[in-house]
Amino acid sequence: MIDSPKFIIDISVPLGESTPVFPGDPRLSVSRDMQIAKGEAYNFSTVSMGVHTGTHVDAPWHFLDDGGKLDRVPLNSLIGQAKVYNLTGLERITASSLAELAIEYGERVLFKTDNSELWDEPDKVTSDYVALTGDAAQFLVSRQVQAVGIDCLSVDEPHRSDFPVHHALLKNRITIIEGLNLRHVSEGKYFLICLPLKLSDVEAAPARAVLLR
Repeated sequence: MIDSPKFIIDISVPLGESTPVFPGDPRLSVSRDMQIAKGEAYNFSTVSMGVHTGTHVDAPWHFLDDGGKLDRVPLNSLIGQAKVYNLTGLERITASSLAELAIEYGERVLFKTDNSELWDEPDKVTSDYVALTGDAAQFLVSRQVQAVGIDCLSVDEPHRSDFPVHHALLKNRITIIEGLNLRHVSEGKYFLICLPLKLSDVEAAPARAVLLR
């Protein structure tokens, strides 16, 4: 455990009506139900969004109908030592590219790619992003990692409709964190805290993720 960290890096994506979403997902919307400016006693807002909006955690039930829902995701997979790997410059993350890294058994791994530079370009971040291949997912399963985080809205490649990475990771109870922003994060070891909203009976939830060092 880190005592009085020297710095805290917020690696979450800001949530707002302009936040990019995965193609087909509902956009976040905000309604101002009460406003002091209109003479009412206080400000009160209602937010509507999908549970995969922005930085979020996927539970097995997202792709496995007999898998655990969000409230069954172990928090120890989302809190603890993690390593950020700098994979910028790659067009996709394959097993061979991961084999060159010193990924340890049981690690929490976060992949920094060119995606982190795309959050200000909604069209590219939802259609032209770097993701994992199926064999990369199998490599991570073989390493028995606890969690996999990536700086895009899906661990699967844009053209894949069979979602092999989601299936492989979630089937093996590897927690998935999507929608990270690692733009200002250097490669190395950190202490990760990623807490999804405690929603019941769902397959995912938005999260606030930070790195401590």
